[in-house]
Amino acid sequence: MGQQFAILPDTEENRTLGENVHPSTWKNPVPADCYNLVVIGAGTAGLVAAAGAAGLGAKVALIEREFLGGDCLNVGCVPSKGIIRPARVIHDARTSGEFGVGGTGHLSIDFGKAMERMRRIRADISFHDSVHRFSEKLGVDVFLGEGRFAGPDAIEVDGKRLRFRRAAICTGARAAAPPIPGIGEAGYLTNETVFSLTGLPPRLAVIGGGPIGCELSQAFRRLGSRVTLVEMGSHILPREDPDTAGIVQKSFMAEGVELILDAKVVRVSKEGIEKVVHVEQEGKARAIRVDEILVGIGRAPNVDGLNLESAGFAYDPRRGVEVNDRLQTSNPRVYAAGDICFPYKFTHTADALARILIANALFMGRQKSSALVVPWCTYTDPEVAHVGMYEADAKEKGIPVVTLTVPLSDVDRALLDGEVEGFARVHLRKGSDTILGATIVASHAGEMINELSLAMTSGLGLSAIGKTIHPYPTQGEVIRKLADAYNRTRLTPTVKKILGAVDGRTVQPVGESAVPVGPDDEQLHAVPFHHLRKNPDRAAEPQLDLHVHVVLPQIDGIALEAFQVGPALRIPDVAPERQCAGTLHHVNEEKRAFRRGCQRRCAGEDFGVGIPEIEGGGDFAERPGGLHALQLGTLVHIRGFPPFSSPEEERIEEHEEEQKPHRRDDRDGEIARQHSRRPLLAHPDAHLADHQLGVEDDDDPRGRPGKQLHPWPDREGSHQLPVAHHVNERDDGEGELQAQHDLA
Repeated sequence: MGQQFAILPDTEENRTLGENVHPSTWKNPVPADCYNLVVIGAGTAGLVAAAGAAGLGAKVALIEREFLGGDCLNVGCVPSKGIIRPARVIHDARTSGEFGVGGTGHLSIDFGKAMERMRRIRADISFHDSVHRFSEKLGVDVFLGEGRFAGPDAIEVDGKRLRFRRAAICTGARAAAPPIPGIGEAGYLTNETVFSLTGLPPRLAVIGGGPIGCELSQAFRRLGSRVTLVEMGSHILPREDPDTAGIVQKSFMAEGVELILDAKVVRVSKEGIEKVVHVEQEGKARAIRVDEILVGIGRAPNVDGLNLESAGFAYDPRRGVEVNDRLQTSNPRVYAAGDICFPYKFTHTADALARILIANALFMGRQKSSALVVPWCTYTDPEVAHVGMYEADAKEKGIPVVTLTVPLSDVDRALLDGEVEGFARVHLRKGSDTILGATIVASHAGEMINELSLAMTSGLGLSAIGKTIHPYPTQGEVIRKLADAYNRTRLTPTVKKILGAVDGRTVQPVGESAVPVGPDDEQLHAVPFHHLRKNPDRAAEPQLDLHVHVVLPQIDGIALEAFQVGPALRIPDVAPERQCAGTLHHVNEEKRAFRRGCQRRCAGEDFGVGIPEIEGGGDFAERPGGLHALQLGTLVHIRGFPPFSSPEEERIEEHEEEQKPHRRDDRDGEIARQHSRRPLLAHPDAHLADHQLGVEDDDDPRGRPGKQLHPWPDREGSHQLPVAHHVNERDDGEGELQAQHDLA
C-alpha cells in the first residue's frame, strides 16, 4: 500500500482500519470472462449493490481506488458521531447542576482519549466493509485500483479489462474546494482531514452553517475550542425553517459558539502561526484570528478519472452522472446510485438507491427513485430531523396544506428530562390526514422521525398514529399529540355547538328543550340527555351514557334522527330510496367496532356503551349525493320514519365475539357483502392517498415496514448489507413477475 493510502495518525487503531479497507498485501484477482455486475466505488451504495447482487447469485466485481467503506465509515458518519458523543457527555455533566450534581464547574475532557475511542470503534466497525469479508465470505471479486471505462461494456483497472453485462457507478462525492483566495496557502480542514487531529485547536473558524459545519462547531466548542461559525445566509441550517434553525442557534449562543450571519468570507491569510479569516458583514470588514479553519460548504461528485466522456455518458461536474428515475444512465447497460447522482447525499439514501439499482439492473425492475420517502437528521443538540415536504414546498407545488405544531414543553417526559427546547411539526394535505412532511426538533429527533417516515412510506395518515398507544412518559408522545391536534381541527362550529350541549350535563328526556345548532335555514337540533343503565357484565354497577339526539332535515319526506355515543364513524350517503335508513353502528367498551348491521323498523333500540365523556369532535355537513355525518367521538344511530316495508331485522349482539360476513339486498337487485370488522371511520379522501403522494400503482406505497428509510446512524436503522431475501417477486399486473426490493 502506497503512502497515499496511509490513514493518519499512525496508530494501532488506524493500522487495523487500513488492513480492513485497503490491505497493503492485497493482490487483485484474475478477472472472470464476463460479470453480471461491475461496481465502481465501494462506499455505501457500492457495497450494498455488490453484496446484494452477490447474495442473489450474480457474478460481481467491486473496484475501489482508496478505502472500502467510503466517506461514511472513514471520514463521515462514523467518526463524526464518535466525537459528538463525548462532546455531549461532557456538556451534560457540566450542565447537571439542576439535577443536584455537584462539582460540575471543574470538569475537563481529554481530547486525545476521545479521539482514540472514536478510532477504536471505527476500526471495529470496519470489518463489515472489509476487503476480506467481501472477497472471502460474499464471493465478490475485489479490485483495488482506479477504474475507468474502456467502452460501453468494459472497465479497465490495474491493467486488467473487466467485461460486464451491467455496471454501477457508485463513486460518491468529496468535500468541495472553497473558492476563497488564500485559503489553500493558509491551509484548512474538511471532514476528510479533521478526524486526523491529535490535538484540540484552541481557536477554530468554521466556514459554512450546513449540517457538517453545525455538528462539528458544537462538538468542538463542547470539547474546549473557541469556535466562530461564519454563514452567508440569515440563519444556520439554511435548508430548515427559520424557527427550526432558531432553536439550534439559541443553543449555540448559550454554549458560546460565536455566529457571524449574513457574512461573506473575502479571503484568508496567514500571519506567523495564525490564520486570519477576512469577513465582510453588512458592509463592514472584520478579521477573525484562529489556529485552524474548517470548511463545510458542500460536496462535489467524484467524476474525475472515470473516462466518462469517451464512453458517452451524460454528466455534469457539479451535479454528477445524469440518470433517469430508474437510475439508468445514458448508457442503458450502466446505472448509478448514491452521492454521484442523487441530490439527497445521505448514507441511508445511498443504501436505498443501491437496492433499487439491483432490482432494475439485474431483474428488469421498474422501481423509481422518486418514490422514496427520504428522512434525514442533523446531529446537533437538539437534533433536527425532517422527512418529506416543507410547507413552502407544498405551496410551491400548489398543494393546499395545513401545518400543525406541538412544542416539547407540552410533553411530560421532555419536562422531566429538562429538554423542552424543540417541537414536532407535521404538514398535512388540507382536508385530510395525509402526511406531506414533518420536522422534529428534539434531543433524539433522529430516533423519533422514523414513526412519521413509516406512516408516509406505508400510506398511513396521522389518524393512524393517533390510534397507536404510545408508552408514557416518552418524548415520542409528541407525535401522538400531533394526531390529537389534527382531531381537534375536525371540530366544525356546528359540531362544537352539539358537543357544547353535551358538556352542559343536563338530564332531559328526548324531545324536550331542543337546542338549535345549525343555520337558520336548517332544522337541525340537538338535545342532550343522560340515563343510567346496567352493564350486563356487571349488573350491580350502573354506567353513565352520554347521548346527543339530533333531528336532521327531512330527505324525500323521510325524517331522520341520530343519537351519538362512542368513537368514530362516517355515515355514507343516506338516500332513503337506496338503503335502509336504520343503520346501526355499535362499539364495545374498548371503543372498537364489533358489529355493523341494518335496522329496518321504525323504532330502533338504544345501543350505547358506558363512557363518561365525549373524546373528540367531528364534522356535520350536507354534501352532494346525500347527507354525510363525520363524527369523531360518537356512535351514530340513524332511524328512519316511516319504516321500510320489510320487517326483517339484523340484530346487534352487544358482546358478540365471532364475526361473520353477512349479505344484504341493496335494493338494486344486487347482493352486497358487508363485513362486520371493517373500521367505522373511512375518511372521504382516504382513497386518494396514493395519488396525492404522487406514487404510481406499481410502486406499492403501502409496503412492509422494511421499506422505510431510517436516518443513519440511528438505533433503528442499519448499515448492514442486504442478503438474498431482501428481494422478492410480485405480479406486475401484466402477467410478468418483476423483482420488488424492500426499499422500493
